[in-house]
Amino acid sequence: MKLGIEFFPPDTPPEARRRRKSFLVVWLLVGAMVVWPLFPWLGARQTLVFGLPASIAWVALALLIQFVALLWLYLGEEDRAETTGEHELQHGSVAAEEG
Repeated sequence: MKLGIEFFPPDTPPEARRRRKSFLVVWLLVGAMVVWPLFPWLGARQTLVFGLPASIAWVALALLIQFVALLWLYLGEEDRAETTGEHELQHGSVAAEEG
């Protein structure tokens, strides 16, 4: 019996583990980026970045970074499903239940 928190199933490949850990780091950095240390400093500025106030441009940049990271994670999961054959197994079981 294994005690503690299990973050990954035992059969998770190292590439998937690395991708998920990297995504978590990016997610935490983006979360910190809109809270501390630069956001309060940008909120006091009246400069414009691409026609937006600096504070709104900063949040938009954070959203863009998060979207790209999430897309990267999603595409990596799709690649893994195709190489291991999980994609066909998932859809095959649904088709068997319907038929």
